[in-house]
Amino acid sequence: MGSGESYETAYRCAAYASAITPITALIGAIPYLGMLAGLAWMVYLLVMASVEVHKIAARTAWLVFGIIAAVLALMGGCSELAARKMRKQAAAWQTQMGGESGKEMTPEDAGKAAAAFMKAMQEAAAKEAAQEK
Repeated sequence: MGSGESYETAYRCAAYASAITPITALIGAIPYLGMLAGLAWMVYLLVMASVEVHKIAARTAWLVFGIIAAVLALMGGCSELAARKMRKQAAAWQTQMGGESGKEMTPEDAGKAAAAFMKAMQEAAAKEAAQEK
């Protein structure tokens, strides 16, 4: 972004800003909101470091770090949605593997159930890809 400071100064600013990581990890326990709050706090600290230490224009710093934060927020939200969807499918598969009656499955039955699960996953992925087009 055009700073006249050394790499060491930039690294030091990032290291100081990362001191909030334990707190953002706790905040991250709140679905969606925690991730966004931690990301916003980190962006604020990086922008302030860019403005105060590197003498970069505030507008430029907010623009650059805002775009990066928006991309990271989008990726984080999408991954959290995908994890929730996968958790539901895994729970259904676990129920299927355990059987309704609670009896143990034979290896052949387990293989068939795993094949059915994988087929359902592929069909769901294909259906989702078709909807995106």
